[in-house]
Amino acid sequence: MALAVCLLFDARSDLIIRELWSRLEDAEVATLATHTHGRHHPHLSYLVLRSWDSDRVQHALAALPAAEPFMM
Repeated sequence: MALAVCLLFDARSDLIIRELWSRLEDAEVATLATHTHGRHHPHLSYLVLRSWDSDRVQHALAALPAAEPFMM
């Protein structure tokens, strides 16, 4: 399993990206709409860690503002 720090989009931007994914899929270009489990959220990954020290990660992220959780 990996740990990632990602930027999620607002509702309008999320919808626009999903519409773009749909148009690309119609053109037979694979997107996250159908990749693996098909429940991906549009996002930008800032970093993805394959291994990590939990304390160091928590310390590095402590200064970020709180955000609402989302369901996959």
